[in-house]
Amino acid sequence: MNPSLTAVLNRARAAVTACTSNTAPTAPATDSATTSRPTTPAAPTVRVSVLAAAPAAPSRPACEPVTALRDGLPLTVGAVRLHDALHRLARDVLHERGHRAVPDSVTFHLPVALIAGWLEYTERHVYRLADELQAHGLIQSGGHAQKVGGRALWDGTLWAVRLRSGAAPARIRADEWRHMWRPAFLADYRTKCGAKWLMSQLLAMQVGPEGIYDRVLRCAVDPGSVSQPVASSPDMSGEPAPAREILYTLPSLADAHPDARNMLITRNARALAFTLRDMGSVAFYAGLMHRAVTAEYRGLNTLNALQNAIQRVLVDVQEWPDLKRPGALLVTRLREAGVYDVLTAV
Repeated sequence: MNPSLTAVLNRARAAVTACTSNTAPTAPATDSATTSRPTTPAAPTVRVSVLAAAPAAPSRPACEPVTALRDGLPLTVGAVRLHDALHRLARDVLHERGHRAVPDSVTFHLPVALIAGWLEYTERHVYRLADELQAHGLIQSGGHAQKVGGRALWDGTLWAVRLRSGAAPARIRADEWRHMWRPAFLADYRTKCGAKWLMSQLLAMQVGPEGIYDRVLRCAVDPGSVSQPVASSPDMSGEPAPAREILYTLPSLADAHPDARNMLITRNARALAFTLRDMGSVAFYAGLMHRAVTAEYRGLNTLNALQNAIQRVLVDVQEWPDLKRPGALLVTRLREAGVYDVLTAV
């Protein structure tokens, strides 16, 4: 080969090789519209906390209507009223204890004095009506005893109230008879803070029927609360107390603290004088009650005799609008009972 031609080819090959090694790779062309568009930031993530659903409150079991339980039974008006009251108590005690189903019957502990004061009955009348209900299997009741200082003393009454019409007659179980319903009864007995003391407070403070029921229900749920005093203080001013307070506070005067007794006697005397239209004889009526308490300590049963005489006169005042001297009629009633001389002795 011609040397000059070879030299030319070598120079050309060297030039091509140098151009290839010095040339940088070119980036691919981009769209101008794409490069000029602003970048949109990513949307923030929002976390929402959902509260967990609260657990549903336990539903209260629905009891049968009280009328269905005594359907077709020949009950007196008073027995029906007592049954309504006991059924209401049993139903509310059931709910307070948290039962999820309605049992055949509910048993609770409650002194008769509280039921009598709430219904404005005497204790003897409540016992008689309770016997009527028990004969039909609607309830069972009985006095509950507890040992105090080696002696068995009555601390209240047990009530079993039937709640289902198809159930067996109400019965108090053996373990319920043995149960100590009022553990602090010894202290209550020594301080004379019992059911009559509590009802005297409620009546003296003019607590309304629903307020009395609330306290009665509390004692049925917690029998130990019988000895707890009423929170508010009595108002001695204003109108005289209702005449019904006279009847339901008289039996408890002998057991009341002297200070409370004096207050109750003053209120009772004013109420009696107002009802008998004899406001000038408040001191006379207060003296009758003071001496009745003194004679009661001697075992003469004067408080019961005074209560019966006042009860008869109050009925006479309602049924005999033309009665001129109801106070004189009260004196006559006391003479007939043979206690007037005792109550007027100096």
